[in-house]
Amino acid sequence: MPGRFSHRPPDSRSFLHALRQYLQARNRHETAALLDGASCAITPSSAFSADRWNALSTTVTIYVPGERLAQFPGKVRKELWLAADAVLPKDAGLDVEQIVISPVLQSPRLEEPLGLNAGMLAGQGPIDHDGLRFRSCAETRIHDALKRHPVLFFPNAAAVFGGDLEGKKREADFLVCSGGKWGMLEVMGEPYHPPVTAMRDHERARSFKDFGLRVIEFYDAARCLREPEMVVDDFLRRLENS
Repeated sequence: MPGRFSHRPPDSRSFLHALRQYLQARNRHETAALLDGASCAITPSSAFSADRWNALSTTVTIYVPGERLAQFPGKVRKELWLAADAVLPKDAGLDVEQIVISPVLQSPRLEEPLGLNAGMLAGQGPIDHDGLRFRSCAETRIHDALKRHPVLFFPNAAAVFGGDLEGKKREADFLVCSGGKWGMLEVMGEPYHPPVTAMRDHERARSFKDFGLRVIEFYDAARCLREPEMVVDDFLRRLENS
């Protein structure tokens, strides 16, 4: 019977994943990237929607790090609203009336982020992609670009430094082997490599260089999103010429 809806919101994590995929499929990669590390809540109200009989007016709240709030102007919120309304299952009877962007409460950042893919195919990364976990859409784009080349690479690989460093642990975004040469490709940008951590990131790179890994290149996350093939081509050229 028309108008018989469940009025039950979908799982918020699955919804956010579908929302990100919807945006990426429409080449809205920069908007999708804003959802990296985000969470959400889908809250139906007791009021009926103005668009469909017996559907409920619904608010989608997206929780992001406080420093990212300014990246959600009205144009971006409208884009998210249209995408969210398209992604919500129609048989749930929930019509998105507004998108709310709210800061997420965060614990102080650890000196180093938790590892993702060290010895396993799942970890703490927020994005599932190709059977792995990643921290950002920019990383997934670089992963896909690297797959199109005859190289061996390790995404988000944990490294343990022995000897005098007594097991200090660090992580490479992408550890790449091409033609017997090893290099490291780093995706720089929010939320895990913001500008304020640049000094620490370069100190981390020096630790790898001390063990003979000479080619370490840093690329802006926005560029990785827009032109991942060009980033990978540039990195592999530098690695080949090393």
